[in-house]
Formats: sequence, structure tokens, C-alpha cells
Amino acid sequence: MADIEKSRNGAAEQNGIEHALQIAVRRDNAQCDDAQYGDAQRDNTQHGGIQHNGAHCDYAQSDGIYLGDVLRDSAQHDDARRDDKLHENAEKTALAYKRLYETIRILRAPGGCPWDREQTPLSMRRDLIEEVFEAVDAISEGDAAHAKEELGDVLLNATMIAYMHEQQHDFSVADALNELTEKLIRRHPHVFPESEGKIAATGNVQTGEEVLAQWDAIKANVEKRTGDSVLDDVPKGFPPLLRAYKLQKKAAKKGFDWQDIRTVREKVFEELAEVADAVQRYEAQQCTAARTCTDISPCEAEHNAAQLHVEEEVGDAFFALVNYARHLGVDPEIALSHANKKFYRRFSYVEAQCRERNIPMDNAHLEDEDALWNEAKQKGL
Repeated sequence: MADIEKSRNGAAEQNGIEHALQIAVRRDNAQCDDAQYGDAQRDNTQHGGIQHNGAHCDYAQSDGIYLGDVLRDSAQHDDARRDDKLHENAEKTALAYKRLYETIRILRAPGGCPWDREQTPLSMRRDLIEEVFEAVDAISEGDAAHAKEELGDVLLNATMIAYMHEQQHDFSVADALNELTEKLIRRHPHVFPESEGKIAATGNVQTGEEVLAQWDAIKANVEKRTGDSVLDDVPKGFPPLLRAYKLQKKAAKKGFDWQDIRTVREKVFEELAEVADAVQRYEAQQCTAARTCTDISPCEAEHNAAQLHVEEEVGDAFFALVNYARHLGVDPEIALSHANKKFYRRFSYVEAQCRERNIPMDNAHLEDEDALWNEAKQKGL
């Protein structure tokens, strides 16, 4: 019934607008004189009138409902409804966050949940990271219902940790939210022209890159967030792959970057060749040690040094490949995440098929497993 009533109201409103438009046109036509087209054009320019079939009608001084009035009133009505909806959503969001805050407060209070009461900001770090990655997965999959759940978990962990600091009298949850909002306003002087960030505004920004450049200028000149190096802005706690990507982006902003992607690609192969050379030296050291070492200590030291050199070169190769991905416009974290998922799908298929066909999963049956892997690929897994 509510839908029927809403439909009736919408139809009535539309009919009202159409009727008003018809009245406006009829009155405009009735008031039009026999002026020629040229005169009408001149009057239209001078007085803001409207034309019908080449004749001019100056309705500025007449009464009644006119076309401009109807369209303006309709637009204002739409704006008002949109503002009401935004206000309603803001109130719902505030109430929902208050409910979350109160729930966390109860869980952390005496008589609350033992597990929640035992946690600290330090113990919650891993949970926060895991929830963020789960949210990223849900978003990447395009699953809105799953994304809603996982983003909620991110909010829970962030709010829980902030509340722990509130309990320790470090800062309140409200302090964290207000500081975030103030930072957003300060760093968007092109949207909030009277914000603190206006003294570092770089003009009429039109692109995302210009916004980011202005953002950096505000951080440096207004917030005074500058260290000995621009790389200090990259958190040390980032996963290594992500940190490599961010370090390279920071350096590139200072002009320290390859200009030709072919050179970047060549660097990848150069680093892979150095890995192969390090492995060859490691293997040679192993053979020499097996033949000549009588004292384990020097041999162990040489072995460890050779192993560390391989590790170093592999790291350089990873870093070069991350840089190549960046130049290709690929986020290495997301790319590797996709590869992990693909491997999971195909290996799970191999496992299931081996169970179904009674094929042992061991080195002796690697050929069978490889054939099943190719089946998985052909099936698009």
C-alpha cells in the first residue's frame, strides 16, 4: 500500500508540474505581441524574456505562474529532499556509531567479555591488519554484502583500540574522530577555502595529482610533518612488499625515478642474473666446505655469509620487480593477492581430484599432479 500511495503521489506531482508548464506557455503566448524576430531577440537579451515561434514575450512584470518559476521551484524541491535525506543518513550514522561505542564500552567494563578485557592496543595490531586485508578481499571481489561485514570489522577493531587509549587517558575516541575531521578539512582548501591549509594552497587544483601535491605541501608547510628524509613518512610497520612500493613512490615524487620503462624492465633481469650468480657462489662454497673443512666454525661462517648474500640479491630482485609493477600501473600487493587466490583455487582442485581418483600426493606422482593442475587451468580456475 505504501508503494501504491508513493506512486500516486509521484504521478500527482508530475501532473501538477505539467499543468503548471501548460499554464505558463499559454500565458506567455497570450502576452506576446507581434514584434519581429530581430526586435524579440534584442528584447530577450535586454530583459531576459522568452520566445515562442519567433515572437517575444517579456513576462518579467506580469503575474501568475511562468516556466522559469516552475523549473526553479522544482529544482529547489529536489535539493530540499536531497538535503533531508543526507541529514537523515547523518543522524542514522551517528546513532549507529554511538551504539557501537556503547557496546565496546560494555565489553571492556568489569563483568564484560574476558577476552576483550585482556586485549591491549599492542595485542590488537594483528587483528586490525587481518581485518583490513579481509575487507580489501571483499571489495576486490565486488561482494557488497561481504564488504559491509568486513568494513564493519575494521571499524570495530579501530574503535576498540581507540577506546583502549581512552581508558588509559591517552586520548578519547572523540579526540581521534575530531582530529581526523580537522585534518580532512585542512588538507582540502580547494573545498574548504577558509581552512588552515589555505596558506599552502597551490591554486585552482583540477586533477588528482594536483590534489596530492597540495596535500604534501600542507603536510610540510602547515603541519610541519617533515623528517630528515621524505621516506620517513612511510611507516616501518608496513608489510615489506607494500613498504617497497611506498618508498619508491615517495622517491619518485622527488624526481628519483627511471624515465624509460624499458630500463626498469632491464633492471629486473639484471637483478635476477645477480641472484643466479649468488646462488652459484653459495653452491660452490658448499662443495668446497664438504671437501676441505675440518673446523666447523669457519665453514659455518662462510656458509652463513653465502646464504645472506643470496637473500640480499633475492631482496633486490623483489624490489626491482615491485618498481616494474609500479611503472606498469600495477599495485604489487593486489597483484600478488590475485596470484595467491589463483594458486589456492588450482591447488584445491588438484587435492580434490587426487582424493577422488585415489592418487597419492607425493613426489612419485608429481606428473599426475601436474596434469591435474593443467586441467584446473583449462577450467579457468
